[in-house]
Amino acid sequence: MIPGSRAGAPRRRATLSKAWLRVAALFAWAFFSPAGLSGTAFAAGLSAFAPGAAWPADDGSPVDSHGGNILRDAQSGTYYWYGEHYGTPRGIACYSSGDLYNWKFEGVVFPRGSIGVLERPKVIYNAATRKYAMWFHYDSTGYKLAQMGVALSDSAKGPFVLQGHFRPNGHQSRDLGMFADDDGKAYLLYAADSVNVTIRMVELSADYAGVTANDVDLKAHCEGPALMKRDGIYYLITSQCTGWDPNRATYYTAANAQGPYTGRGDPCVGDTAHTTFDSQSCYIFKIPGYADGYMFMGDRWNGSGSANSRYVFLPISVPAANTLQIRWYASWDLKTFGPSAAHAPLPPRAGNAGLPVLMLRGGDAMLEYGGHGWRPDGALVR
Repeated sequence: MIPGSRAGAPRRRATLSKAWLRVAALFAWAFFSPAGLSGTAFAAGLSAFAPGAAWPADDGSPVDSHGGNILRDAQSGTYYWYGEHYGTPRGIACYSSGDLYNWKFEGVVFPRGSIGVLERPKVIYNAATRKYAMWFHYDSTGYKLAQMGVALSDSAKGPFVLQGHFRPNGHQSRDLGMFADDDGKAYLLYAADSVNVTIRMVELSADYAGVTANDVDLKAHCEGPALMKRDGIYYLITSQCTGWDPNRATYYTAANAQGPYTGRGDPCVGDTAHTTFDSQSCYIFKIPGYADGYMFMGDRWNGSGSANSRYVFLPISVPAANTLQIRWYASWDLKTFGPSAAHAPLPPRAGNAGLPVLMLRGGDAMLEYGGHGWRPDGALVR
């Protein structure tokens, strides 16, 4: 709108009116909704991660979501956790959360059906197509196909529809990882060739629904690829190939996403058994709102994949360039990470801190409660 334009004035008043209506709705929600003051519609109970321990979902049953990844919806602030579901029906499960500790089972969003092996799902959102793309290891029961499959959905909660399955650029593909770079490009990392002799990395097409010919051998060994980027350096974690048994992880670093990578050794500090704290890597999740919020996601298979296999989620630290460390914590929470300036806790306010209050932050109206705030569109501000 051009300043001083009379034609623009009614539009401005209408916009403000709608915003304040949403704020008023937030007040009503905060006071009268059972979940309002918790900041989410999710059951609250857990307030920390307990690596390797039983992890109950909202219905009391253990979270059954293995070898997958976590995705955050930028608009709602909701986290979605996808993984292999060993319960009935078999397939890919989706769980949702407002805080990463407490998870609601959203159902099996992609049933296995007649697929022999359906493993290592990874989901990514494409803002241009407004589609969710799920990539996974697609195989026969004898692991002879060695393919990757792709399914698409209009919603984070599915259902996902199979689009196809194939060997990328002719290479065998089994364990699958995913990485989205800050330039909008996305990649799949896959245990390649016979049998899992290396990790390859292929760039996805612009719509994330196909692969390109940009497919390189990272010369890394040899399963469970998980990749992150910090301060322009790429850090890759992999496992060895020992079936369901845990083994010693290795990490690599590179100045470019597709290498070349340099082996740096075992990232686990104090892991005297050399078993990656009895887990296998599957993903590294960058937690929004935290300057160094990198979380290692590992699976504790307990001898074989089952609904009772557990999870080892641990904070990652980078004390110096090309140095990555994972330490064991029996219990830890997100305060382990320092918040970024944009998501720092709100400053203390005068008055009754037990009641929600309207305030301005950065020129925007916001409902504040308990050190957190919500914009008029309902988005959570940490």
